[in-house]
Amino acid sequence: MSRVTTLSLKSLYPAMANEINSSSAPTTCPECEAWREAASNFQDAAETWQRTADDYRQAAEKFQDAAETWKQTAESWQETAELWERRATELEQGLFRSPHQVLNVSESASREEITNAFEELSKKYQPDRVATLAPEFRDFAELRLKEINLAYQTLVN
Repeated sequence: MSRVTTLSLKSLYPAMANEINSSSAPTTCPECEAWREAASNFQDAAETWQRTADDYRQAAEKFQDAAETWKQTAESWQETAELWERRATELEQGLFRSPHQVLNVSESASREEITNAFEELSKKYQPDRVATLAPEFRDFAELRLKEINLAYQTLVN
């Protein structure tokens, strides 16, 4: 029997290969030795394929995590772009408000006054407080809260 035939039989008849690998098989039979070698080679190949499959699974999971991170980053950039677009529109229409106007404080307001105004407005537009309102009001509150945060960061820094 040729080596190719032996390997093919091993893949077709794994139970026979297991029998040949058992201690009851004669140790002097040349065909049995070929079967043992083929079974060993087949086992090595199967283990290699399993490791490769595991590596591909891990790579797929890492890729999935990276894709999710990129998706979140893209959403964040989209929100920032929308805010900048809104600012550009406001500027074109003469509706642009300074950070002091957003927080409703004077130009000479102290840091403490700015912080108090920020906290008061943030509470007013918190998502939990507007959750029961219509979607357009929730969207407005979300944009207003972003605007308040941006104004506060600008004035405090």
